[in-house]
Amino acid sequence: MRTFPAGRDLKAARKKKKILEGQNQTRDDFDSGKTQNITLSRWGDIYLNTYAREKKSRWDDARHIEHLCRTLGGNLLLSQISRAHVEQFKQIRKAETHREKPISETTIGILFEMCTMIAASRRRSDAGFVG
Repeated sequence: MRTFPAGRDLKAARKKKKILEGQNQTRDDFDSGKTQNITLSRWGDIYLNTYAREKKSRWDDARHIEHLCRTLGGNLLLSQISRAHVEQFKQIRKAETHREKPISETTIGILFEMCTMIAASRRRSDAGFVG
């Protein structure tokens, strides 16, 4: 459940609550504008510090984001990531090796899911939905 500041006056707070509930019913995006002009590296920082902070796989996620930034460019805007970028990333990672062994399909799958998630969240934000 999310909370929003409504002030100290009870009457004004109730009025604001009704407005917000109405916006929620019409599926207004309370987070619109938050993803605009955000770079891939900035998204990675936010993801790691906000959403992955308690995950056991946080360090793996950090490494995956590092690969994303290295391959696609950390200054790439999320709004510019396309399915072509995701496929390009997948092909580049398939051609790379780690400790003289090819990158496993599982690792590439995880990275592919992360790219797809980023691209999907961009498409939802373009359509008016975030998340």
